[in-house]
Amino acid sequence: MALIFDLYLRTNRANFIYTMKKLVLLGLSLLGVSSAFSQQKYNLRTEHTKGQEIVCPASFVDRPSFVDMPAEVKAKLQNKNAKIGSGQAATFIVNYVDFPENAKAAFQRAVDIWAALLVSNVPIRVTAYWEDLGQNVLGAANTNDYYRNFPGAREVNTFYPLALAEKLAGRELNSINEDDIFCRFNSKIPWYYGTAPNVPIGTFDFTSIVLHELGHGLGFVSSMRVSGQQGFYGFGTRFNAIYDKFLQTGEGKSLIDTLTFKNPSNVLRNSLVSEDVFFVGPNTQSDVKENKALIYAPNPWESGSSISHLDDDKYGNGGINSLMTPTASLREKNLNPGPLVMKMFQDMGWKSTSIVHDALKNRALAGTIRFEANILSDTTLKPNTSKLVYLLNDAASSQAKTVELQKDPTTGKYFAVVDLPANTTKVEYYFETKDNFGLTTTSPGNAGLAASNFIYSFEIGTKDVSGPGIEHYAPDILPSTSPVSLIANVIDDFQEGIDTVYVAYSVNGVVAPSVGLKKYRPGIDNSVFSQGRGDDVAYLAENAIKNLKVGDKVTYQVIAIDKSKNKTVLPTYYAGTNQNDKPAESFYSFTVTSLKSANAIEYVTDFETTNDDFALLGFNIAQPEGFSSKSLNTSHPYTNGLGLLDPVDGGIYMPFDKNDIAMLRTPIQLKATNATITFDEVALVEPGDAGSAFGDQDFYDYVVVEGSLDGSFWFPLQDGYDSRAQTVWNTAFGSSFTSGTAGNSTAKATPAMVKRRTVQIYGSDFTSDFAGENLLIRFRMFADQWTNGWGWTIDNLYIQKDVPVVLANETNGTPGLKIFPNPTEETLKINLEVAESQNVKLEVFSLRGAKLVDELVPTDGTMLDYEIAIGNLSPGTYMVKLTEKRGSVVKKFVKK
Repeated sequence: MALIFDLYLRTNRANFIYTMKKLVLLGLSLLGVSSAFSQQKYNLRTEHTKGQEIVCPASFVDRPSFVDMPAEVKAKLQNKNAKIGSGQAATFIVNYVDFPENAKAAFQRAVDIWAALLVSNVPIRVTAYWEDLGQNVLGAANTNDYYRNFPGAREVNTFYPLALAEKLAGRELNSINEDDIFCRFNSKIPWYYGTAPNVPIGTFDFTSIVLHELGHGLGFVSSMRVSGQQGFYGFGTRFNAIYDKFLQTGEGKSLIDTLTFKNPSNVLRNSLVSEDVFFVGPNTQSDVKENKALIYAPNPWESGSSISHLDDDKYGNGGINSLMTPTASLREKNLNPGPLVMKMFQDMGWKSTSIVHDALKNRALAGTIRFEANILSDTTLKPNTSKLVYLLNDAASSQAKTVELQKDPTTGKYFAVVDLPANTTKVEYYFETKDNFGLTTTSPGNAGLAASNFIYSFEIGTKDVSGPGIEHYAPDILPSTSPVSLIANVIDDFQEGIDTVYVAYSVNGVVAPSVGLKKYRPGIDNSVFSQGRGDDVAYLAENAIKNLKVGDKVTYQVIAIDKSKNKTVLPTYYAGTNQNDKPAESFYSFTVTSLKSANAIEYVTDFETTNDDFALLGFNIAQPEGFSSKSLNTSHPYTNGLGLLDPVDGGIYMPFDKNDIAMLRTPIQLKATNATITFDEVALVEPGDAGSAFGDQDFYDYVVVEGSLDGSFWFPLQDGYDSRAQTVWNTAFGSSFTSGTAGNSTAKATPAMVKRRTVQIYGSDFTSDFAGENLLIRFRMFADQWTNGWGWTIDNLYIQKDVPVVLANETNGTPGLKIFPNPTEETLKINLEVAESQNVKLEVFSLRGAKLVDELVPTDGTMLDYEIAIGNLSPGTYMVKLTEKRGSVVKKFVKK
């Protein structure tokens, strides 16, 4: 298969770019106000975020019980031609990882039950892992992502679990190559895989647990969390999940009513541990407290379980609604999600109507406009209720016009054709329909004439003077000579759209013919390039650059031209030293390499002998001016970062950054001891602001030594550093500058500045996890858009040879940060001092790059006091990454 880069928008960017370019990555207010309806202009971009895994603990108490599947489901499964309700059943596609065959069969029985109960025309993709989760965990699950403000969302600014979001959108939102739900099951549990009602003594029924975990992945999950004395929701944003919308106290107070419960607040925290939280929606409504859906809200808070289950005492073992309670016992068998859960699912949107519309953009001329939308419903629509409401030129709301939508017999879409007067300069509009569930549905969600509602809006007659926006992520070192495919997301703020997208490139300085990128066609073009929702704006050239050899260097630009012949070139960089300068056109670069066929236990070089041991990008092996021997060097001086300003607004569209890399092509087989890297160096790179640390936004340029076990996920072997690492470097860097508001350092390195550095690959706590593994090692220098300097030189490199081990205490290695206990078995406590109250992003990675935890946690003032459950992790070494406003820190911990 051809080597692919920039296959989809990188997962470390929370916000995909799908809307008009002027609305993207500007840090502006999300909401504009229309003077006509006094509403909020709907220009919200589709966003997605990760959530916390829900964990199902094991109760080793013998409590035999049996709840059979719903009668209609049993009839459906016995008669494949039967139908349940209206519409088609959902389709699940399961990818099994290390599963035994008998477990697969039992898993499929749970899939069949959910498939018979739900309706969706988008396949629900599940990845199921079979692994050791420890002694007391049965399984864990979550949706891959939560999406908000996607076309078809019934509620604005509300996070929906991915499978439900795709049902409402009527299409894939993430790549078809990614899962919608991921779940993990404990390979060490005594499972029963059979179909008999009576589960054998000493076993847990596997189908029941799968049915439960899939329920979480489909949406039975809250974003409510507790940190210290604060309760919060929204994955660190101010926006709730759809499940949270229906949570109330016993007194009927909504937990997302910010007049009562600020987010975050101690008042909210107290309610979340009150044992008095209910799910109340149109289908679960009851005036009698005892009949409301009681949610599991114990005190103390149980991470990964609280609020995302039904109450154990009220709905416990053997009850018709017991499946989604927090614990499962030996010999407990339940094949029915329960009528209460199905009502909750209906309230969240699993049985509903949605209107899917892509907002119209600005255009040059008025005339005949076709307003079009898909209306998706699990029931029938009420006649004559599907309509378009629109208003022209900021007129009063009383002058709004209504047009009944017609159904196109060919496409199945609903539409209205409107002849706009020649003097039209602005159009505001929304869609509405009613169905036989009694639901009124609008697009955008929450649309109408009230001041708090949303509308679509576009302008007519303004001149298009700005080029398209281009989103593209460049590779750096490609470990393959396979043909390279090119993909970029290109958008314009005018309806007329894009004319041409192409790539101009050179190989080893020789100009090659430009390569045109064509609009990606889902279902026709290679599905490996699918981005889901991003397919709408994707441009692709498959196998565009061929016949590459090891050592080849490719430089290229992405150029996009709109229908008005406005052109944008990506990347650009600040060539001057004044911050108000216009960025100049530049080039991305990548180099092609391969790994050496044999690994090494030790590696030593003084760089005097010519060899091909390193793959170089932005580095070279040469003798710097003023030095007497060769060494590994960045360019002197190094160049500023690459990016793009928004063609419309002038804000940041693509962040400005650049990475120079020198990767050792020989894998290093790690020793049990003496696992160190030692070298001599000078690093004259822009220092960060006083007090900033590696990962902070104001850390600016830096150098870092990194390792990887697979060549894909790289982690710092030691915190990155800048000129401040040595007083002599910092003094030299600041000694002389060019003129300008962002002047560059003109200081040059000398042999007197050379310092020796020793990098530990691991400390004593981590020896058994790494010994014998093959580690890839690279040196990387990062540069932002302003203020460069002489750069970095590295000499006399020793890897795992004649270097004593210096042990480190990971729990106290960073001022203000404590992670404990370490090693740990069930929970990891995290204390982090920050400069101000904020949301801190918390991530946990395996050493092979798998992200296991991803959530935003608010601090309590200037202190983060949080505890995460890790009992479901396999024994081994992990990385915890904390990101606050000043930056990030990555630390290791051990799960025993």
